[in-house]
Amino acid sequence: MRISGPFRKKNIYVDAKITGMHSESMERTAYVGFISEDDSLHDAAAVAASETDEAEASAILFAIKTLRRRLRSFTVICDHESVVQKANWKGKARSSGKNSQVFLDLWRELDEGSVVVQPLKTNPAHRFLNKWVKERESKPQVKIGDE
Repeated sequence: MRISGPFRKKNIYVDAKITGMHSESMERTAYVGFISEDDSLHDAAAVAASETDEAEASAILFAIKTLRRRLRSFTVICDHESVVQKANWKGKARSSGKNSQVFLDLWRELDEGSVVVQPLKTNPAHRFLNKWVKERESKPQVKIGDE
């Protein structure tokens, strides 16, 4: 029997992008986004992250915090395998080494249950986030004093 509707567990694909990574003259800006398998849920935002792992973990955290009140349970799918592995650490593994605040917040959210994080090789959220960032960056930015 296939479950559908509000009781079906949704797959949520996440992605992160840092612009300016390959240029020393450009400012780095990190963006995260998510999209549901059926395209009914999606969102993106700029976040404070300067490294890929931190940005990908922020994408998972952003999706969980945004969707926790809307969905009873869901699976977050991320194409950054090392981040997925670390997100799924339990017990003593979490206390080994230096952990960023993003991972500490992410583990707190995951410990509440109802959300699973899984790896994926090809990510549909990648295309969504690239389009969102391109649209955002093509709009003129108004700076204070330029009005």
